[in-house]
Amino acid sequence: MQLNPKKIVGSLGRRYGGHKFQKVRKAYYDSIRISKDLIGTVAVFLKLKAPWSLDKDVDKKLYHDREEKVTKTGVICMLDGAIYHGGLTDRLRGILTAYRESKKKGLPFYILWNDSFNLSDYLLHTTFDWRISEEEISRSRKNSRVVVIDDMTPRQSLWRMRAALLSPPRQLHLYTNADSAIGEYAELFPKLFRPSKRLQDAIDRHKQKLGDNYWVFTTRFLTLLGDFNDWSGIVLPDEEKERLMKKVANEIEFLSKGRPEGTGIMVTSDSRSFLEYIKKGNPDLYVVEGKIRHIDLDKDASPEDLDDSTMKTFVDQLLIMGADKVVRMRTEGMYASGFARFAAEVGKAEFIDHIF
Repeated sequence: MQLNPKKIVGSLGRRYGGHKFQKVRKAYYDSIRISKDLIGTVAVFLKLKAPWSLDKDVDKKLYHDREEKVTKTGVICMLDGAIYHGGLTDRLRGILTAYRESKKKGLPFYILWNDSFNLSDYLLHTTFDWRISEEEISRSRKNSRVVVIDDMTPRQSLWRMRAALLSPPRQLHLYTNADSAIGEYAELFPKLFRPSKRLQDAIDRHKQKLGDNYWVFTTRFLTLLGDFNDWSGIVLPDEEKERLMKKVANEIEFLSKGRPEGTGIMVTSDSRSFLEYIKKGNPDLYVVEGKIRHIDLDKDASPEDLDDSTMKTFVDQLLIMGADKVVRMRTEGMYASGFARFAAEVGKAEFIDHIF
């Protein structure tokens, strides 16, 4: 008789249930995930590809064994659409983590970001030029290697990245959303990025209206309100949507009463419906106008719509960086987005994760 651990765990759950079993179940699945990540890290160190890894899929899809000339060597953060990269914050955290680790090794660092839009249309380089073109990317296995570090814990991401950097090829292509430089983003971000003139002009226009001192309340509903395309497909009934929006709006109004005199209030969200709802109830709240889209899932929009939504996302993020206080609102299935936490850290703003 062949033992099946997954079926055994499921059987115990049906028989006993309860809090203790949930701990055992979590420990079981965590052990599998950690074991796979450890094996994957060893595979990276040995320059092998774990069978379940996206490394294998991307390599098979894009790379070849032909000779190719290499004009730029180093570590390259790849955001070219070969995988789902995540939202703006996922991408930027991965870049900053990879930059920190590459700098420790003294390796040149580049960013190829042409998926959905070109990063240089919104953020420019500062202390060094990190730009690299598609034509300067070598897909030859003789020169390059792909390593995907995606949706892992910060510690596990760091294991794999450092293993990849121990003996890198002429071009190491990192696909990563690693959030492994927490506490250092405020130092790292300005070393790589500054707003383009168009983005800075937009920031300045909004700050003239918002003022120098303001709090930001951020909300992430995913698909709950039915007006945003995301990985979660749960949409609430209409009456539940209304109840949830009212609950969040009332909580924001209550918390905002504690702000110092002369301090503005800004609200960001992935839901246009919620922004319209809360603005109607309190016209003094500041909301950046613009379309709202997930940059990884709505690539079929027109260039104008993509630019409009991308610009709003960047404006929201940089305005959060300039806030005095940032409050992430969470209740009833709302998501603990890293967007607000990351921007608050970069801007050295007070950050509060408000669960109610």
